[in-house]
Amino acid sequence: MSLPRRPSAESQAGFTIIETMVACVLLLVGLVATLTVLAQASSTTVKTRNREQATNLQRELVEAARSVPYDRLSPNGLGPAVRARPALGDSSVGAAGWTVKRRNATYTIAMGACTVDDPRDGIGAHEDAGVFCADSGAPPADANLDGAVDGLVSASTTACPSACTTPPDTAPETNPADYKRIVALVRWPGGSNVQTSQVNNPGPAAAPAVTSLTAPSLTTPYTVSDTRTSLELTATTTNTPRTVALYLDGTAIGTLSSTGGANWAGAWNLGPVTTTVGAQPPSSETVDGSYELSAKAFDRYGQYGATRSQTIAVNRRQAFAPARVEAGRNGSRVEIEWSPAKERDSEGFRVERRVNGGAWEEACARAVRTACSDSGAPPPSPGQTLAYSVVGYDRDPAGFDFDPVGPLRAGDRSEVVPIVDPAPAAPNMPGSLQASLVDGTVVLTWTSPAGASTYNPAEANVPDHYNIYRDGQAYGDRLDSAYFSASQAGQPLSFTDSRTAGKRHDYWITAVNSQLGESAKLGPVRR
Repeated sequence: MSLPRRPSAESQAGFTIIETMVACVLLLVGLVATLTVLAQASSTTVKTRNREQATNLQRELVEAARSVPYDRLSPNGLGPAVRARPALGDSSVGAAGWTVKRRNATYTIAMGACTVDDPRDGIGAHEDAGVFCADSGAPPADANLDGAVDGLVSASTTACPSACTTPPDTAPETNPADYKRIVALVRWPGGSNVQTSQVNNPGPAAAPAVTSLTAPSLTTPYTVSDTRTSLELTATTTNTPRTVALYLDGTAIGTLSSTGGANWAGAWNLGPVTTTVGAQPPSSETVDGSYELSAKAFDRYGQYGATRSQTIAVNRRQAFAPARVEAGRNGSRVEIEWSPAKERDSEGFRVERRVNGGAWEEACARAVRTACSDSGAPPPSPGQTLAYSVVGYDRDPAGFDFDPVGPLRAGDRSEVVPIVDPAPAAPNMPGSLQASLVDGTVVLTWTSPAGASTYNPAEANVPDHYNIYRDGQAYGDRLDSAYFSASQAGQPLSFTDSRTAGKRHDYWITAVNSQLGESAKLGPVRR
C-alpha cells in the first residue's frame, strides 16, 4: 500500500504581486472617484450656502433700506444709512469696498436708490439731474467699490413732454416722484445677486418738517418790548428743504435763508415805531399785539411737512390816540363815539370831559366799547365851553419783568372835540323799516329820512350814520351803528344782524347827524 503524494510547493494557489497591484489601482481609482464626488458635493454645498446667505443678506439690506426715511433714499445716501445699521457695517476696515462677513464668506455690497416717474399718470419734467432712474439697461455694478451702484440715475434733466401738457393732463406734474426703486447688489467669490424693491411716495409725510422756530434775541415768552424794527428768527428742519417760507397770521411774508443743511435763518420786518404823540401808525408799522409766526418747509416738488408756530407779542409803545372821535348832545346827555383801536393789545378806553378849559375829568369809565353816553354832562349854559377826549389803554411790559400782562398804561390822548351849543336839530326819522330772514340772519332795510336824499353830513338833517337798537330803546340796547359813504347815496340802506342766536328780536332804527343828534326811533319790526 502506497502513501498519498504530498502536493509540491509549486502548485500552491494565491495572489501574485501583479494581482495585488492591480487591486490597489482599482481601489485607488474608486477612492479618487469617491473623493471627487465628495469634493464636488462639498463645493456645491458651499456655493449653495453662500448663495442662501447672500439672499438672506440682501433681504436684510432691503428691509433696512425700507426703514430709512424716504428723503434719504438717494443714490449716494442710502448706502451710508444702511451701513450704519448693526451687523451691516463694513467688516474690512481700510480695505476697498463695503464688505460683510457671514460664516467664513465675504460679501461685497453696493446699494442705491433712484426715483421713478410712473408714465401712466403723465410724465412730468425732471428738473433734478442725478435723482430719477436711468433707462440705460446696463446691469448694476460697483466698479469703483464705493458702496454705491454705478449708473443708477440719469445725469441729465428731462423736459415735460406734450403728453403732460395736453388733456387729460392739462398741466405738468408738480410732483413726478411717484415711488423710489431700491437696488441691492451683493457679490462673493463665485457669484453675485441683484435684488430690487419699491417704496411708494408717502406724500407730505416724507416732506421736510420744521422742528423749531425761535427768536434767539428774545427770552420766552417772546415779547418785543423795545424799539427794534426787525426780529431775527432761526428754524430747523427734519431734512434739507428747497425753501422755508415764513407766515404771519397765515399770510406769507417772505422766506428764510439756509445757513447750512437743516438750519435756516431770517428776520421779521416790524417796520418803524411811531414816536410822535397823537400821530397814527403808518401801514408799514407792525402795531402792538400778539402775532402768530409760522415756518413751513417745502421740498423740490412743493410738498411740505409739519409746520412750527410761535406766538410773539409786540409791545413797542403806549396805545395810539383813538381816531375819528365825535361828540354831541343827544337830549339831556352827551354821546361820544370813536373808531376801534388799531392795536391788538387794547385794554379799553376812558372818555374824559373838560369844562371851561379846566382839568380833565372822567366822563365814562374805562370800557372796551367804542361809544359812551355821558349822563353827567353839564347842561348848556351861556359862555360855557365843553369838550371831550378819549384815551386808550394797554399793558406796560416793564411792570413785571417784560411780562406782556403788566399794569395798565394810559396811551396818547385823542383830539379834543368841542360840543356845539345849542345842539343842532336832529335828522328826521328814517322811513319804511323792514326785516327779513336770510340764511339764519336778520337783514334790516330802510330808506333815508324825508328831505335827506343828498349825502351832505354838514347838514343837520342829513344822517352821518344810523343806530340800530334791539329788544329795547335805551342806550344799552344799541346793537350797532351803520355808516354809509357818499358813493352809496341813493342805494338801499341795510344792516345784517348775524348774532340772533336763533331767537326772534324786535328792532328799531334812528338817523344820526355829524353832531350825534339822533332822530326819533322807527320801529319796532320783529323777525
